[in-house]
Amino acid sequence: MLDDYSRYILAWELCPGMQATDVERTVQSTLKASSLKSGQRPRMLSDNGSAYVSGYLNQYLKRKIIEHIRRRRFTPWPRAKLSGITG
Repeated sequence: MLDDYSRYILAWELCPGMQATDVERTVQSTLKASSLKSGQRPRMLSDNGSAYVSGYLNQYLKRKIIEHIRRRRFTPWPRAKLSGITG
């Protein structure tokens, strides 16, 4: 995951597939690696891949109070990045 503020890659993982649990694990690693302060609310920007639109991931992000924004179709953005993590 790319931190949108600093442009640093905070976490990444090679997976044989793209499951919501893989995304959850990567988000957890990203939050641990970040300098997120109490009261800061991160946003996750992603594409519309099946892992990112799953109900499982949606519930996880709600529990973590992470706003999830999905990009418009056919827009050339990275698969996922978090903003509001540093800065």
